[in-house]
Amino acid sequence: MAVYSFNPFTETKEIKKINPLGKVPVLELDNGEILYDSSVICRYIENMTSDLPLVKHNDWKHWKNLRWEVLADGLTDATYNLVMERRRQDNEVSNSSIMLWTEDINYVRSECIKQHLVFQKE
Repeated sequence: MAVYSFNPFTETKEIKKINPLGKVPVLELDNGEILYDSSVICRYIENMTSDLPLVKHNDWKHWKNLRWEVLADGLTDATYNLVMERRRQDNEVSNSSIMLWTEDINYVRSECIKQHLVFQKE
């Protein structure tokens, strides 16, 4: 296994050599294969042993967990887009894009709160 350290804001070309999406985390296996995305890496680690699964895959809670995972991924993507837009030069910043990403983030946050409240009642 190899460990790489990158600044995803300044070293995107280096990251893209390993992960075409230009994102971290990335896991390089002993056989040279590359895995990227937190959910894929977690599933790989979970598959390393069948004795102690991280999540039971045969009940409804598993699917709820996956739904939370997707919401978190979407929230992370929208936040990343907002941060990157704000890092542009002043004359290149798109206020409409900032507004769009902010609205998306607020909407997903409110949906997460609603689903959390429903999940607590169950």
